[in-house]
Amino acid sequence: MRRRTVVVVAFMVATCVSCGVGDPDSATSRQPSMPSAAGTPSPTTSSPAYLAGYSARERKAYAAAVDSYESFSRTQEVLLAKGKATSRARTFYKKYTADWRSYWARLDQRQQAHLRVVGRSRTISIRPGKVGVAPDGSGAITLRVCGVARGVKVIQHGTPVPQPTATPHLVKVVMVRTPPESWWRVFRERLGTTC
Repeated sequence: MRRRTVVVVAFMVATCVSCGVGDPDSATSRQPSMPSAAGTPSPTTSSPAYLAGYSARERKAYAAAVDSYESFSRTQEVLLAKGKATSRARTFYKKYTADWRSYWARLDQRQQAHLRVVGRSRTISIRPGKVGVAPDGSGAITLRVCGVARGVKVIQHGTPVPQPTATPHLVKVVMVRTPPESWWRVFRERLGTTC
């Protein structure tokens, strides 16, 4: 039974490097803004079509949230490959996640189980789910990240753990920002359907 649990856990780790629990759509946010006197969305030639309904402020916040998530994911991959719950990892989670204790606890559990995740998953696309940005810059943005964990290996006690064939999955990521911070934090990640 323990071996089966490890394989299931390892699969979840490989398909979504640090998935959490919860409904990302419950975060305070809204759909693309409608034109108003306060801020009419103005699509630019440099904006992709899927951002056309968003204001310039929302597009800028979305781009910053995507950059923050990609940076977080790169560092997270390094931490999972080492498989050690170090003070450096704790400091990282405290700064870049809104729920650092959950991320820290999962890394500590992986260390106790001698579980490491090695390799890079590939992001196929990132699209906005909901974007909510206040005038002070605070807000919540849901990212719909389609990615695949091909080439990612789960190692336990130095031995590769067999994994199912990697298929692209959607991960809903909620990013939050509260001033005076200038960066977006990962609030939660949730593994979804195939994409």
